[in-house]
Amino acid sequence: FETLWDNVSVDKKGKKKIEVNGETVKATKYVVTVEEEDIEKAVQNALEGVLEMAEEDEAMLEEQGLSAEDLELLMSQFDVKSLITGDFSFNVYVKDDKVVKIEASDTATIMYVKLDYDFYLDIDDNNISCELSLSVPMAETSVKFGFFINDLKGNTNGQFYVTADDETYDLSFD
Repeated sequence: FETLWDNVSVDKKGKKKIEVNGETVKATKYVVTVEEEDIEKAVQNALEGVLEMAEEDEAMLEEQGLSAEDLELLMSQFDVKSLITGDFSFNVYVKDDKVVKIEASDTATIMYVKLDYDFYLDIDDNNISCELSLSVPMAETSVKFGFFINDLKGNTNGQFYVTADDETYDLSFD
């Protein structure tokens, strides 16, 4: 994955006013882009690495009821180009040499299925919040994961939640 990171492009877009954990701040926006071809190479290299590890430890495969040949056949059926299509871009906002926000929102095609995603991570001196929303339009289904961690320097508390098709499961902690 080092090669993948070496090939990303980073474009500075200037200062923007943004919301970070409910507060308006001025930060420098950077757009980070990973090209489709580089993602494909990284996925292919990862699959080859898994195959090499499995071939070195056939006992692990046998525990799963597989042989090295079975795994190789299974992995040869993956068409890496069909796994992910398109470049991947996300925004990074920096204030006082610290990342204060990361966000991404787009539609991806993974194994021929369109997936809408929306992600943000907000970080300030005392709080962290994050949310990832995924939806599959053709299946009319969605899921959202999120967490908030407050008062990092004092009485740390927070909330973790999952929302699936309008039903929310709340796991708060103190």
